[in-house]
Amino acid sequence: MDGHADNGGWQNDGGAYLDSAQNQAANDFLARARVAEPGITATMHDVAGDLDHGELIGQEYRLKTEDSLKEKLSGLIADSPKKPITEHLADLKDSVRYTLQSPSDYYAHDVEYAIGKLDSRGYDCIKFKNFWGSDGYQGINSFWSDPVSGQVFELQFHTPESFNAKMSTHVLYEEHRSPFTPAVRRDELEALQDEIFGAVPTPTSAPDIQLPREDGEP
Repeated sequence: MDGHADNGGWQNDGGAYLDSAQNQAANDFLARARVAEPGITATMHDVAGDLDHGELIGQEYRLKTEDSLKEKLSGLIADSPKKPITEHLADLKDSVRYTLQSPSDYYAHDVEYAIGKLDSRGYDCIKFKNFWGSDGYQGINSFWSDPVSGQVFELQFHTPESFNAKMSTHVLYEEHRSPFTPAVRRDELEALQDEIFGAVPTPTSAPDIQLPREDGEP
């Protein structure tokens, strides 16, 4: 069962573990995310409300659960134990997250509108990953910094088809990223995910969507 260890730390049945100091740092990180979330959510509702066909979906998952975040943090620490925990926490950019879904015919317009709207409100995009047209996962994952709180959050852009593919491959993805999964099985899981995402139609112009460049930027 997930929860607190006897020493004030945290552990789960899968072997993930945080000592008391790491657990407290994670709790503080989650508390800041919970304070920042309502303001960010209000902005996201404003953005989606301007779109005739786009909508926010999965809003019940806008805050990453405590156990999910702590399991991910435990894995990061295990991979780089000498790295300061503040840096590990900074790598957890999806403690607050949203999905904007639009039909294929309106996808490019809605993504570009949302980007422009957030930029005009002072939100800083710190990472933008467009997977359309590549092998495997399809969609756009972006990460933004809230100008009020400094909270970093994730915003994914999907079509109904790409979102359904993402949800149907989630179990495969989790097994694939587990350190206990044998290499041969990982290859099988990757092929299965590629097959599912390969059936997702690519919206017109979606692979070409980028962040707007600043004047003078190459």
